[in-house]
Amino acid sequence: MSDKVRDMAGSLSQAHFSPDPVPGDGLTQEKIDSDRLAVKRLYGQVFDVVESLKGKFQVIITDHLDFSDDARFQAALRERW
Repeated sequence: MSDKVRDMAGSLSQAHFSPDPVPGDGLTQEKIDSDRLAVKRLYGQVFDVVESLKGKFQVIITDHLDFSDDARFQAALRERW
């Protein structure tokens, strides 16, 4: 596995990604929204690949985010920690 793939797979969201970030100290609502959308798109790609392989591939992700507004994310969530 290349370093680039390992880095992407090892940290789908940034360490500072918060479920409810608040603008301030140079962090704008636009930046929060764009970061959130980028991470949701990445998770969407993971879901799409797994679904397209019809049970032949499993992905286990440990992450600290929680998209309460995303039904597919919530259905896949097994533990909150």
